[in-house]
Amino acid sequence: MSNYIKDLYEKEGATGDSGVELNFVTLTDLKLAMEAEIALYHCHPVHYAFSLQHQLALLISRVTTARCGAIFTTLEPDGSVRWPGLTWGDVGFIRHVDSRVESTIFLRHLNNKQKQNSIDRGIPEYRNSMRARLLSPKRLTSLVYSIPHRLLSQAISSGVLFGIETMEDAFSVPLIRVDPRFASLPVFAIPDNLAKPVTATEACIYLRNMSTSMGYPVPMGYRGIRRQAATDFARRIGVETTRRIMGHRADSSTLEKSYLFAEQDLDLTAVSLEEDAADSGHSAMLRQSLATPHLIPLTKTQHAQARQEITLLAARIMAQTPSTSRCFEPALASFHGNRGNWR
Repeated sequence: MSNYIKDLYEKEGATGDSGVELNFVTLTDLKLAMEAEIALYHCHPVHYAFSLQHQLALLISRVTTARCGAIFTTLEPDGSVRWPGLTWGDVGFIRHVDSRVESTIFLRHLNNKQKQNSIDRGIPEYRNSMRARLLSPKRLTSLVYSIPHRLLSQAISSGVLFGIETMEDAFSVPLIRVDPRFASLPVFAIPDNLAKPVTATEACIYLRNMSTSMGYPVPMGYRGIRRQAATDFARRIGVETTRRIMGHRADSSTLEKSYLFAEQDLDLTAVSLEEDAADSGHSAMLRQSLATPHLIPLTKTQHAQARQEITLLAARIMAQTPSTSRCFEPALASFHGNRGNWR
């Protein structure tokens, strides 16, 4: 681990040795973390440069639900590179006539495990990568969370764009493109050494200790960001659509493990930042999924088991609070169809 990152998180006075993390990291949690970083590092240019990279990574994880190791470089135990992280050659920019900016990012390794694991699970190599199309937010108040604008700003400050040195240049040239000479440089790099990537381990430790320094009793982690993003996606665009986008089998109950493709007509930014889904460019299929509840009816056996579990739970609640026990009796009696004799 680089001394630079060590200095950053050791400054926060946290050890980062616990494996417990916050199960669900909400959009509000991310906003608070970003505001805390800005307040903490705005007077230190080098630390602030890394802080901006870290905020960008949090947003990419939120919008794409990608693992930390798909964004940052993953190392082998001997220090060699197992999977490279996001490079500037994996990033593209498009400027729209309505002043919105679009970026595409190509995540090469979503699984981030040994290649043999993917082979054993029957996952083709091409299904272990993803190209995401990310638009800038529609609301001006959400521009601070714009991945395209942050990527563009970072590319300009890193000097990796062809013929573009300022933000004004980016909006005056006909095409925004990365200089081929810098295509292999990591997007997430040590600010004073742009060829040296920030590793996934370093990024995870930094997030854990940063959130601990903010006062969170349980630190944040990228897994919690992914879980919450999957939950929010399912709420806004439907479980089945989310399952299809994230590449899960129909019988799988897990929505956050991997995210294998993003449909071209889905505005991930609008969904992840909770903007109005009605005008976010969804196809007719996606609009229908928004309006259609995805409810799976219980079988008779499952229904009977649920009734039994609810009865036991309610009985335990009443035993702990005798003064309110009679308040539950009518509802339970009605539920069981045996009024007045539910025990």
